[in-house]
Amino acid sequence: MDSCKGYITKRLRYCVDWFLLVSVVRIPADSGKGMQMDNFFETPLNKRIAAVSAITVFMVFFIAATPSFAQTCPGATQEGWDGGDTNLWIGFVGTIVSTPLTGGNPGGYLEAEKTTLGQVTVGNESPPWTGDWVAGEIRKISIDVYIPGGTGTTSMNFRVRRSASSNGWYYDSFGSLADDGLWHTFAAPISPTWSDAQAIAAGWSTPDIVGNPNYYTFIETLTVMSALTFSINTVPADNPIGFDNADISCGLFADGFESGDTSVWSETEGLSG
Repeated sequence: MDSCKGYITKRLRYCVDWFLLVSVVRIPADSGKGMQMDNFFETPLNKRIAAVSAITVFMVFFIAATPSFAQTCPGATQEGWDGGDTNLWIGFVGTIVSTPLTGGNPGGYLEAEKTTLGQVTVGNESPPWTGDWVAGEIRKISIDVYIPGGTGTTSMNFRVRRSASSNGWYYDSFGSLADDGLWHTFAAPISPTWSDAQAIAAGWSTPDIVGNPNYYTFIETLTVMSALTFSINTVPADNPIGFDNADISCGLFADGFESGDTSVWSETEGLSG
């Protein structure tokens, strides 16, 4: 999103620069005298109106020509738990959930904890979080997580699953978590076009064995999604974990950039800096 804002800011900056130029520069009839500087507000009214009209048309053209980086897709959805309802999000493996109205990032959030040491897991088994993610063109999963300070919790994973008979596919390439009592955003790349090898290269894995009846390829899993879960590992008893701003979307850019390779892209000449 920062790159999108930066690009638009640059476009507007050039529009403003052009406006300042045409508002103070005039070329006299005798071109031998060169350009002279006028104060915009001292010029005749009709010329000021013409200048403003010109810059308005110019800015509309550039804004319309600016690519729409924040893509939309049919399967995109988001949950912030601001209304005090779990909205069909549940706890797994003994996890107890509630929805405080304050303390989130911001507003309400989903709070989850266990009465014993173990994995805190929350998830959803209902539409729009399940179903056909391939047709939904989903390319990113993200969520904000709050871990109380000093818990010693260091890892988490996302899981997508086709059915209860399979383990599904996991993403845990987040490095060591910070149990600092602050909110942090975690995101996983995903693509409706990936082969198993491509999904594994992007950080996904499955404990299911190829050839077993409970094995589903990455695409087969996304085509008939039955559950999405978020798990925080090794959480001490009675230490509530916060979840907020769950999101599945097609990501920032149309082609995904899931591999991290932008070598074929370059900044347009004149827009650097």
